[in-house]
Amino acid sequence: MIRLYADGVFSGDTFSPRLAEQKTGLKFSTKNEPGEIALIGRYMGQPRPYGMAILKAPFDSATKPRSQPPEEWIADALAQHIHDIRSCGATEIHVNIVVAWKDQCNIGLSATFISKIGQLNIPVALSCYEAKEEEVEPD
Repeated sequence: MIRLYADGVFSGDTFSPRLAEQKTGLKFSTKNEPGEIALIGRYMGQPRPYGMAILKAPFDSATKPRSQPPEEWIADALAQHIHDIRSCGATEIHVNIVVAWKDQCNIGLSATFISKIGQLNIPVALSCYEAKEEEVEPD
């Protein structure tokens, strides 16, 4: 494994990322309010029928400022704010873990992360891709 990235994804027919940011203090990297005119994608040029937001961990496994892995940062943010996020209309919530690899892709997730996510009953999607040159640190 070279790098691990983690984010939380939230959506719902009435989900308001703006309201969720105000209530939680979190900052979403991507956010779309329901009814906004879509600039890309399936609803391009039309009002979006749902709200959606992505919360990215502020670091990845190679740039983490402390010993906490990015997926645990996401789990902690969800544990702390999930009720407020749901109260803002989020009905679909999941965690994405993306792994950039070189030579072989081995992944281990801590029991702490698995326990926190399990208690929240949040699904996890795992995706792997071969690392880009700029993601690989020189030997």
